[in-house]
This record gives sequence, structure tokens and C-alpha cells, in this order.
Amino acid sequence: MSLREQDGMTIVELLVGMIIGVILLLAAFAILDRAYSANREAAERSEASQRGRLAMENVVRTLRSQVCIGASRASLTAGNANGLTLLVDLSGGSSPPERRSITYTPSTRSLDEAVYPGSGTFPNYTFPASPTTTRTLLINAGQADTTPVFSYYAMDPTSGRGANVALPVPLSTADLSRTARIAVAFTARPERATVDANSTTLHDDVYVRSADPLNPTGGQSCL
Repeated sequence: MSLREQDGMTIVELLVGMIIGVILLLAAFAILDRAYSANREAAERSEASQRGRLAMENVVRTLRSQVCIGASRASLTAGNANGLTLLVDLSGGSSPPERRSITYTPSTRSLDEAVYPGSGTFPNYTFPASPTTTRTLLINAGQADTTPVFSYYAMDPTSGRGANVALPVPLSTADLSRTARIAVAFTARPERATVDANSTTLHDDVYVRSADPLNPTGGQSCL
């Protein structure tokens, strides 16, 4: 009885099949690698955005809590491009105000806040020479392009179009009381990143208000 003829694959067919298989495998790996990279970039952008927003909320919260003491119209006691010092009240008047300093340090890319609690009674409050509390608001922070982290503006008396007159830094004694708007801008990049890829830029403004005319002896509410 004759056996049935059985034909196998030729070497050429085997090589072609292997080449096609390798191409498909490489394409699959490339897709997986790109998907992983895209997922990592999205996660880093989300992380940077969340950390940046939290830091900005803390900065704005402090700026919106400014108070003026006594006859002084200035809650700011110092201000430059990378930091400011101001008097704040976060207790709703139940305790003495605090002096707080927010500082961006370019060498460490860190945004920090120092707290100097007040003591005494209105308007004769005193503050310690050294902060009792310090905390880092944001690590891996940076400047937004060439924009200073803090910018200060006075009211424009000629046009009446708001606080649009840029004040030079560091603020002089006269300009401390003229400041009507504080602009904040910085970038936040992923916590473990060493370059600005996937960073997020944040901007916000805080407007300073005048004293409360209905309560002239209760200290000035600057914001």
C-alpha cells in the first residue's frame, strides 16, 4: 500500500514566516512601549498639576488672610520677586495675627512657608525673631518662564482700570502700602523628575482691599 505524499515547508517559506512573526512582535512591543510612555506622561502631568494646585491654594489662602494692624495700611512687611512677608489672621479674630513668609528658593526649587505666631493685644502685637513652624509647600517648583514668582501692582490713578501699575522689587516702604494686587506664578513638575517635561504652570492673583470704614478701631482688613 502506497503512503500518502506529505509536503513540508521550504526554507524560504519558513524564513518568510519567521520574518513576518518578528515584525508583528516588534510592532506589538512598540505599541506597548508607547502606551506605557503615554500613561507615564499623563500620570506625571496629573501629579504635577495636583501638587501645584494644592501649593497655589495654600499660597492664595495665606494672601487672602492679610490683615493690617493699627494705623498702618500695609499688611505686607517685605516683598521681592521670590518671596514676601505679611501679617495674616487665619483664626477669624480669635487669636493674635501671625507673620508669615513665603519664599521660593531657586537653588533647591522649593517653595516654603515660615510662621511667626503673634502675641499681645491689638494693636501692640509682637512676633518672634525666628519662625516656630516651617513647611514646604512645593518641591520641584520653578519659575514660569521669565515671570517672577511674585509680582506686585498698584492702582492706576490715571485710567481707573484697576491695579495695573507694576511696582519695582524689592518693594520700598512706600510701595508696601501701595500694593493693591499680588500676582503669583510658578511651575510644578513631577516630584521625582529632574527636567521640566510634564510640568504644569499655575497663575493666580489676589487683590488687596482697604480698611473697613465701619470698624476703624478693629484693625484693617486688607483682603
